[in-house]
Amino acid sequence: MVIPQSHGLGSTRAALAAGIVTDLIPPGVRRDSDYVTGVLVESLTASAVWQSGHIPQELRGEKAYGAPLPRWRSGALKAAQVDTFDAAWQNALPQRGKGMGDYLRLRVNSPEDARLLRDSGEIDGMTIVPSLDSRGDLRQFEWRWPLRVGVVPAPSADDWLMDVRNSTHLDMVFDAELWSPANEYDIVIVDAHVLSTLSSEWTSLLSEVACVIVAGDTGVEQVLRELDSRIKPSIAVAFRGTPAAWWRPFFHELCHDLPVDVAVELVARQGIDGMMAGPEWGLDITASAHWFASVAPELPALEPVLLDDSPWRWSSEGENTTEAVQRVRQAEYTGAELRVLIPERVGRLISGPGPHYLDEHLPARQPAQGRRLVARVYDGESVVQTVLPPNRDLQLAVCIAIPEKGDIAADEVMPMPSEAPGPTVPLKVSVCSDVWAVQPQPQMISVRKDRKSEPSSWAVFPLTTPDAGKLVSVEIVVLYQDKPLQAAIYESPIRAFGLPGERPTLRTFELSGPDEPTDDLKQVDVTLNGRGAELRRLDGQEGGIVLITDVQRMLDKIEERVSKVLGVPGAPDSFEDSKAFTLLVDLARLGSELARLLEPLNLDDAKSINVSVGVDTPVLPLELAYAAPPPDRNRAKLCQHVTKSDPPSLGQACDRADTRTVCPYAFWGLHRSIARTVWSGPPRRRSRSAVPFVPAPGFSILYAATVVADDGAVDPKPSDSVLAAARNAFSLVTRVTSWTAWRKAVRIGRPNLLVVLGHTTVGMETRLYIGRNSAVSRVDISAALLRSADSPKPLVLLIACSTASIGDPFGTLPGALTAAGAGAVVGTLSKIVGPQGAAATMHLLTSLHDAVGEESVGDAVARARYSLVNEKCPIGLLLVSHGELDTKAGY
Repeated sequence: MVIPQSHGLGSTRAALAAGIVTDLIPPGVRRDSDYVTGVLVESLTASAVWQSGHIPQELRGEKAYGAPLPRWRSGALKAAQVDTFDAAWQNALPQRGKGMGDYLRLRVNSPEDARLLRDSGEIDGMTIVPSLDSRGDLRQFEWRWPLRVGVVPAPSADDWLMDVRNSTHLDMVFDAELWSPANEYDIVIVDAHVLSTLSSEWTSLLSEVACVIVAGDTGVEQVLRELDSRIKPSIAVAFRGTPAAWWRPFFHELCHDLPVDVAVELVARQGIDGMMAGPEWGLDITASAHWFASVAPELPALEPVLLDDSPWRWSSEGENTTEAVQRVRQAEYTGAELRVLIPERVGRLISGPGPHYLDEHLPARQPAQGRRLVARVYDGESVVQTVLPPNRDLQLAVCIAIPEKGDIAADEVMPMPSEAPGPTVPLKVSVCSDVWAVQPQPQMISVRKDRKSEPSSWAVFPLTTPDAGKLVSVEIVVLYQDKPLQAAIYESPIRAFGLPGERPTLRTFELSGPDEPTDDLKQVDVTLNGRGAELRRLDGQEGGIVLITDVQRMLDKIEERVSKVLGVPGAPDSFEDSKAFTLLVDLARLGSELARLLEPLNLDDAKSINVSVGVDTPVLPLELAYAAPPPDRNRAKLCQHVTKSDPPSLGQACDRADTRTVCPYAFWGLHRSIARTVWSGPPRRRSRSAVPFVPAPGFSILYAATVVADDGAVDPKPSDSVLAAARNAFSLVTRVTSWTAWRKAVRIGRPNLLVVLGHTTVGMETRLYIGRNSAVSRVDISAALLRSADSPKPLVLLIACSTASIGDPFGTLPGALTAAGAGAVVGTLSKIVGPQGAAATMHLLTSLHDAVGEESVGDAVARARYSLVNEKCPIGLLLVSHGELDTKAGY
């Protein structure tokens, strides 16, 4: 039955009515308006005509499961019948409240009918929601809030898991993890590319999951058929695209008391193609308020939430979902396990004629291979198939593509910024090697977003090989927004003839930046390479070089001077203290010298600077460069920005500093964004995830302090003040006093933020202390201190003496932590005492809380520096960050 919209609203109503009652009226019965109205009244139940958030008092327990949904199928509708069915529809349609979302939920036999209903728009203020029958239609299924979500292990799984965790509504009201056969789940997400490769054991286990969602870049009808054929879950859903595109709106709708079929349809109507097959009844329970209504008899603590006089809290803001989930979590602490079991419903899988949509042929599908960094070397028009020949003019060509036979390809898939505007992603390719006397300028390449098998354009760099017996090593960096996206080393021996099987290699580095960049990444004004003996520009712009040793000597001077003032008992806590003011003048003079030292790099007025560093690279204290003339030791006075508590806007430099005026807001760290991307060894075969997003109430903190931080301090002790600030800002805070307890808490609690108010020593090894005397050496730092196997990269606040720079000849603490899996590490540039460390930590915690969901980690650190300086605290100048800072502050 085609819905004849061109004939007016009446014909649309008639087509809907006729499609519902066709298979419910026995042959030979007169189809007059009264009879059709009676049939429609029985079909258009509260489940079929859904009103979001309206939970009648009597809708408790099993009554909340809902009624079977009516089936609609297209067919011929005679013109003479239009008025009859239109009148019957209007007479049968139940009265509804005003203002809340209304939905007409129908069953259909084919994807064609589903799309036909979708294209029909709204009818009588109701959005039409079609769903197909699943092969698991007769199977029991369980459901609960908070949802447990699993992502089936696959090459994309870690990124997809982060996409899910990055997309919440109001609060973290679900639990997400890599799918494990040992656990129970309400929703499991499967990459369409691996669906056909799942073992029979896995498909059998997945068939017991209530809802399985398959997603990818293939048409939804095709993958839905394959999902429903192979796994047969009770609820089968297919979306086009990764969870980053659809999980947030999908989960958003479930939180607003909408069942899963409505959530799928609303996502599809936002332009993200999706389709669902599910059971004939029981879907009501997947809507949040209806689930809570079903368990209310067993959990009386939920009844006040359901009796709230304002149903808008369910349908508009979803606040009741959050509140009720918190109550369920509290009940779980007593051992309650609240899962609603929808029993089997005896009946036909299909009511009415027509084949099941799965009866069509299922085309074979091959998993797609991801694009990688590919390097080819051309000798004239021929590709060099083995090692590079000596003393030859060649061309190194680099692109991003699915490797062809014979290609030299990177060992990791190229992460792509999926949310970049436009149909293509512009990337920059930079190369560095001693085969060039002058480094070639970086070249731009373009990658298609929508055609994932199409190669990028090429970047080509002429090179002349050295003598035989040497090794060519070319560092290739692909940049997005001028930040390193992926880095690799191309290496080839130089020999006239290659040995059997000998070929060049292309090995990637592990970077502290995000594995799947998002639109949260900010454009970098200047990119620097500080991994070698020289600090130089990586972005291809004009600029000289600066010796790392010169910068390191400057840091040693700064650290020595600051430690004598701030690293001793009774250290000043305000710039208005004479010792702190003298220190400020000295830092400004040293910082002015540092700024002159950096002049060859042509940093000019760059607001954002990214520096590539290694795990053993000493910190380069760009934050302490001073953007003003050196102040006079004897005549300089404190700037009115401080004395009159009238600071410049955040991110703006002081415009008053000169030889007679010294101002903390003139230091680069107070008005420039300075980030460091840490390069370590080859990528580990483990979870790869960007700093994720968790709303503040769900942010999990692991905290430890050393007793040394409290030495000589009055009550409240610094360590207790930090704990109180953490609990005030975030609800989930665990404190431990030993590294043994720390490792256990990491494994069990999967914390998002690690906070250490510690003590450090340097001898044979660099050691970090917490508690009374619990120490861990730099060399012993491993992923077990930071994250479990499938956990996201945590943010680490490492507040102790010189934690931004402390280390030994083999590496630094920040380098060891980022290499082990930290997303970013915030440390200090000098020795400090407990009260100063506590003040810095409390400001960082407050700033992170305020930034969650809105600002980046880098923004939060900058705001903490700014707020500390606003309170005239010298420690605000000494906070330095390593690692990824551009993703949003939260999981």
